[in-house]
Amino acid sequence: MKPAYKGSLILVAFTLGLACATAPVRRTARPSETAVLPVEPPVKLEPGEAELFHEGVVAFQAGRYPVAVSAFQGCLRKNPDNIHSQFNLALAEEQSGESKKALAAYESAHHLRPDHSPTLLNLGRMYRADGRLNDAISLYEAALALPGKAYDVGLLNNLSVTYRLAKRFAEAEAAGRKVLSRSANNGEAYKNLALVYYDEGNYPLAELVSASARKYNPKDPGVHNNLGMTYLKMEDVPRALEEFKKAVALDPKFAAGYRNLGSLALSYRDYANAERAFEQLVSLEPENHSAHLDYAYALTAQRAQNPKKGALAGAQFEKALAQKPDDGEAVCGAGWAYSQERGSWTKATGYLKRCADAKEIDAARRAAAVNKLKSLEAMARAPPPPAAPPAPTPAAVGGAGQAGSIPANTSSAKREVVVPSKGSEQPQP
Repeated sequence: MKPAYKGSLILVAFTLGLACATAPVRRTARPSETAVLPVEPPVKLEPGEAELFHEGVVAFQAGRYPVAVSAFQGCLRKNPDNIHSQFNLALAEEQSGESKKALAAYESAHHLRPDHSPTLLNLGRMYRADGRLNDAISLYEAALALPGKAYDVGLLNNLSVTYRLAKRFAEAEAAGRKVLSRSANNGEAYKNLALVYYDEGNYPLAELVSASARKYNPKDPGVHNNLGMTYLKMEDVPRALEEFKKAVALDPKFAAGYRNLGSLALSYRDYANAERAFEQLVSLEPENHSAHLDYAYALTAQRAQNPKKGALAGAQFEKALAQKPDDGEAVCGAGWAYSQERGSWTKATGYLKRCADAKEIDAARRAAAVNKLKSLEAMARAPPPPAAPPAPTPAAVGGAGQAGSIPANTSSAKREVVVPSKGSEQPQP
């Protein structure tokens, strides 16, 4: 069983994200990011165990993870030493969102078979997700010391990732180079090395090595995303934008790419494109607090031109508050967003009052919230403005209309960032 990792590790860097090679940090698991279940039982099973094992596999592949959990638990009651049932139980628990149970199940699988590669990779990934970098490093180092494991590519690549996250850059580089000494065309190793050089601030070398990673893994969105981050550090925004676009074109579910496209658009006040990017991001990561905030900011910036964007922004701020109920930024943002239209002034008032009392918000913003509250209260006491009279029906114009005239308010064009294609030589490794 080989684990297939296609996720992205989001790192904070000017609100943009790098895509880490190999194992991802995730809020919820996806089947494409973890080891694949065997279709048939790999060993002779006890009476009744084979049926349960098959039931678990079928349920897992259908996305019925609680059923799969129950089936594999049944297998283990019949045969507690079956590593495949134990590993599959851990995998099904992870897909069910039961991280603690999954971690315990992976640890049990590791106890049964310390050399079981899929368990080692998934357990190490979960340690990293929990910030337990030293535990992950110890796990990989011990596994590599086992007979026949010294040059295990998966373990070495994951060890390189973990060393880098622990800022042990020399060891991260050594692990990556050890992979390349046996597998010279290993794109993941080049990807990991490029991230080491990126973190060290050696951006020209990061670009060079990323180009080699792209050569061997041309369809990996993470490689293009990381190249984009490197170009940003080198202040080459057009090429950065081009790489981010390639990343999401290769994988429409690549969250890091949308975060980077949206953040870049926000920094250039290209709010329409920022809105589109963050809309995609929140659809992929509905529990991502900062994604909802960024989406809300992109919408808020457009509310003067389109008042309905204010209510949409308010809804996003509220989704951010569902993740972090005491977030003062989201509270204040919701108050200002809902103040745009008379129909949502009641909501706006509630949030603005909370904003004015929020201790973590600076005094100037709290004062602005108080002033906005007074303004809303004054406008609420005034009678609503009369409805606008219907517009007169225009006279018919024959042919193509009057030469040179442009009907008002009919243009739907929005500013797009257009980047010319720039070819570049791909350096040899």
